Amino acid sequence: MTTIYNLPIPASEPNVYYIGIDEVARGCLAGPVVACAVCLNNSKILQSLENTDYQSIPKIADSKKLTPRQRLDADHWIKQQTLSYAIEESSITEIDTMNIRNATFLAMSRALVKCLAQLPIDLATNPETKVHVTIDGNAFVIPDEYLSILDKPYIKYWTQVKGDSHNLSIACASIMAKEYRDAHLDSLVEQYPALACYDWSNNRAYGTKKHFNLIKQHGISVWHRKSFLKSIL
Repeated sequence: MTTIYNLPIPASEPNVYYIGIDEVARGCLAGPVVACAVCLNNSKILQSLENTDYQSIPKIADSKKLTPRQRLDADHWIKQQTLSYAIEESSITEIDTMNIRNATFLAMSRALVKCLAQLPIDLATNPETKVHVTIDGNAFVIPDEYLSILDKPYIKYWTQVKGDSHNLSIACASIMAKEYRDAHLDSLVEQYPALACYDWSNNRAYGTKKHFNLIKQHGISVWHRKSFLKSIL
């Protein structure tokens, strides 16, 4: 099987679409949880590999293993290789209300619904078409409000632990979600300069010791997840 950086490219099959889903910021102390669903144009990628120097392809891997420059280059390349993709969020309020696990499933479902809607085919009128969805992690539950859209016989679901290290579409989703989320944090700080006190440009709102100390020093902002900070409320 052809691979990119040891990530297999599924062979193109008639009427089969492969979608990978990943999230970012599940464990952060602030901001929304972000999910991305990606359907790559595997035929286009395989054809380009026949005519392109392999080394010209940006590094594709788990986003946490890439430098900011590598992620940016990869993000640009990925967007040129997709049949469809979507990035969606669950808000801080949703995280605090329904817990991070359910909020993550909600963001993933929102992204998948939009990704499916942007495919170059009407799935409802093409029952022979199949969609294979692989989600990073060990669990995925479709929220009740999306069951009528996503619980279909032509959509098959799998979960894959450490999928961003083994599945090309999931790795791409990981990169795109990370780029989107980092840009969102930077935009918040630009819009509200007082947020710079939390050093999000370095800790990316994760629960580092310094971030906790900065919260204790400056207080909890409206962008922090209160359910993650009960110990210092």
